[in-house]
Amino acid sequence: MLNISQLQVIKSKVLKDRGLDLDSYKDSFILRRVDLQMRLAECNSHMQYLRLLDKDPEEYNRLFNALSINVTEFFRDMVMFEIFKEIIFPNLAYNKIQRKGRIIRIWSAGCASGEEAYSIAISIAEAIKDRDRNFIVSIYGTDIDEAAMKQAKLGIYPKERLKNVNKQILKRYFNHKDGKYQVKDEIKSMIRFNKQDLIHDKHPTHFDIIFCRNVFIYFSRKQQDKLLNIFHSSLNSDGFLILGKTETIPIDLHEKFYFVDPGEKIYRKI
Repeated sequence: MLNISQLQVIKSKVLKDRGLDLDSYKDSFILRRVDLQMRLAECNSHMQYLRLLDKDPEEYNRLFNALSINVTEFFRDMVMFEIFKEIIFPNLAYNKIQRKGRIIRIWSAGCASGEEAYSIAISIAEAIKDRDRNFIVSIYGTDIDEAAMKQAKLGIYPKERLKNVNKQILKRYFNHKDGKYQVKDEIKSMIRFNKQDLIHDKHPTHFDIIFCRNVFIYFSRKQQDKLLNIFHSSLNSDGFLILGKTETIPIDLHEKFYFVDPGEKIYRKI
């Protein structure tokens, strides 16, 4: 198995060759992932793996995919999505109406293969389908995994990813195709997917809501703080930030965000 000093050599090469700073991640996490990828590539030493990276550019893509955690499904954590549809979005929509606004912008940060972004879009479609107000909804889905972004843009998923989707929603927003389910164009048109490194790439701004769920657990505390500051500057006044159920904002950053729902880790910008 790799040791920390050997891992550091690989991390330095990745930074030099591809500009990806793996110091953003916890060493224990990176160590396990790189070690597994080396074994899959049948490399017995870190020097042999370095030579493979030089020889086979596609190995970088395989390595980056190994570092991406894409355990996801539609409407993961149903309670949170119910709160979003019944409370958070109506609150946001009311404020938009009061300010004579129509545009609602949402960022699904670390969206993996798109299930979360599409779940957000479907929730909004359900929330506004019986309303007179005509909103323009723009959802921005990002992830560092290029393969995941390609799948997200296709919007085609196996049945097991839709276990939380009831029959009415399935019929309303999906087409059944060759044993799989494809998101309908009316939902796809609400979302734009792009590959992005959350820590190092230029970040978008002027969002009403940012979802970043089950992503922080792979970052060091220093990088978590950096990302929270990025999100704070990316949100509009009184914008919402939604984290994963096991994630939280450190006490020393509570002057920037306050709890809306402690159980579902929903915050609002101060």
